[in-house]
Amino acid sequence: MLDEVLTIIPIPEFPIDVDENAMKATQLELGVELPSDFLAYARVFGSGTIVIDETYDFEIYSPGRSTFIDFVRKFTDRQNQYRRATGNVNMPFGLFPEPEGLLPFGHRDDMYFAWKTKGDPSEWTIVVIWQFEPGGYQDFAIGFCEFLSGILRQKLRLAPFKTIWDDGAEIQFEPEVYGG
Repeated sequence: MLDEVLTIIPIPEFPIDVDENAMKATQLELGVELPSDFLAYARVFGSGTIVIDETYDFEIYSPGRSTFIDFVRKFTDRQNQYRRATGNVNMPFGLFPEPEGLLPFGHRDDMYFAWKTKGDPSEWTIVVIWQFEPGGYQDFAIGFCEFLSGILRQKLRLAPFKTIWDDGAEIQFEPEVYGG
């Protein structure tokens, strides 16, 4: 499925956060192996911002990024605070490292892209979450590369995206991130 992504997003000339040892260290610290399609993506693109027609941009973090673990912790802390404040404990997932917990890999503003860590990493599916409450997320029964190409090809609709872009939209990849 990475092949599909490679036809959509231009490969950066100088990717950042592609250090294989750092990726291994991140997985060791997390205590999980990350999905192989995500690791393949990270080896080519590293961390970066995907920009669509200067309308939408979202960031994907490589596990080779020195702040990847901090990004995961901040996400979990924020969602836990919201969960405690609202009492939303009957959600169909938890927060990593809880069983079937959400493990983030990217975001756009206050909307996060995460895996539901159920089963083997090759079986993890995607959840887009903007609020830890019923109606505050979308669940996609697909993996990372299929999700990413689905968004970019507009085969998937994300509820928080208010506008759609033309089929000929210019998609760029900037090897920099701002939020993590």
